Amino acid sequence: MLEKESVSIIIPVFNREKLLADTLNSILNQTYMLWECILVDDGSQDDSLKVLHSYAARDGRFKVYQRPESWPKGAPSCRNFGFLKATGICIQFFDSDDIMLPEMLNEKVSFFKQNRDKDFIVSKMAEFKTLAKWVPPHYRCISENIVEDFLKYRIYFLTPGPLFKKDFLDKKSKLFDDQLNKHQEWEFYSRLLLSGCEYKVLDKVHCLRRMHDDSIKSILSTSQEVEAKNLKLKALTRLNRNTDNRYRSLMIKLFWKDYIRSIFLFLKYRKFEYFPTLNESLISFLK
Repeated sequence: MLEKESVSIIIPVFNREKLLADTLNSILNQTYMLWECILVDDGSQDDSLKVLHSYAARDGRFKVYQRPESWPKGAPSCRNFGFLKATGICIQFFDSDDIMLPEMLNEKVSFFKQNRDKDFIVSKMAEFKTLAKWVPPHYRCISENIVEDFLKYRIYFLTPGPLFKKDFLDKKSKLFDDQLNKHQEWEFYSRLLLSGCEYKVLDKVHCLRRMHDDSIKSILSTSQEVEAKNLKLKALTRLNRNTDNRYRSLMIKLFWKDYIRSIFLFLKYRKFEYFPTLNESLISFLK
């Protein structure tokens, strides 16, 4: 399987006109040549689609699609659609504002060859505001108790961390949950870990996460911190539902812990208007 590996890079795109060149150039600069890049536009209102088509005209390995109108809007839906178009042996999910270091694909594929029995391999990403200076990561991707620690955010890997065998993902009835607009990677990767998959960590930085004004992670006002708690509870509820309640005792334990934390957070910031939403999360989880 892993002799002449082609890698399908799948990227959802929405209003990234000014940032796409950095991302797509970093893919062109890969020392590993056997890749295709599937770009799925999510209804951009700027000139993102024009930029995508210019790169496709420049290099046929870039393949541009638009999310079908019948599919839900959002990055999870675009990634799922992109997966259906993928022809590579390996799958690399990526974001439209991040940067691949030149040896990323080459080193990840080589590491996969050394660990053929694994379902995917994982490497790390750092953060940057300017390409000249990036901050080394300080997080772990593996532990002695992988499933519990991942569910509790003690260890984690981000969207582009894993490089998957495509035939491993082909066996999954559901990839990214298109009902989530945040924590969808955590929910998906949690579901994979709960299913009993195996992975190996390459403890090296291979890509850079852009921290800018439009970045989801960089914007965290008090209101958004409160909203983030609600979204985390929603992701946990969806994880419980997507695993058919098979791990309900564990899910209940995690849910109540975050639920109580949310109550204290709302009281601390006097965000009483969020309590109805919090109760909705509880009702949804208990159904």
